[in-house]
Amino acid sequence: MLPSSPQVQAVYSEPGGIVSTLKSLSGSMANATLCIDSTTLDVEVARSVARDVAKMHAQMVDAPVSGGRFACICSVSRI
Repeated sequence: MLPSSPQVQAVYSEPGGIVSTLKSLSGSMANATLCIDSTTLDVEVARSVARDVAKMHAQMVDAPVSGGRFACICSVSRI
């Protein structure tokens, strides 16, 4: 879980990030990869990142957590 959309975009897209790592995997390894992002982010960023992941033959799930930090501390957050 990252703070927001810019950080998610960076972690996936920058050199050495998730997409470039997926690109370096064999086809069967990439096909067996599931990326799960729990950041509450802009829907267009989520779609863009999911498209980039799909181009590498991996899967992505956008699973934001609601309730924020306090809900996590109190064990009442929701996915």
